[in-house]
Amino acid sequence: MGFIRVHLWLNFSLGVDMHEIGIAKGILKKALEFAEANKGKKITTIYLKVGIGEMLTQEALQQAFSMLAKDTILRRTKVEMEEFVGMGITMMSIEVE
Repeated sequence: MGFIRVHLWLNFSLGVDMHEIGIAKGILKKALEFAEANKGKKITTIYLKVGIGEMLTQEALQQAFSMLAKDTILRRTKVEMEEFVGMGITMMSIEVE
């Protein structure tokens, strides 16, 4: 008896792959920690600096973040990113109301 190898591609029917989901989870975690430490202030925008080697697009990252944040206080938070040549992602600032 043999086995069948199955490749499973998860895209959540939104065109978002696991790369963006993993990054968005990390951003969401840090932003929720920030909100908690600052008495739950409303975060309106998260500003990131993203290396082009990370192969992220603004749209895909925002879509992944919004999907993960939908049941949190960050459900309406925008994620803005500025690209640079290189690798890495840095959370530059968080805008609160």
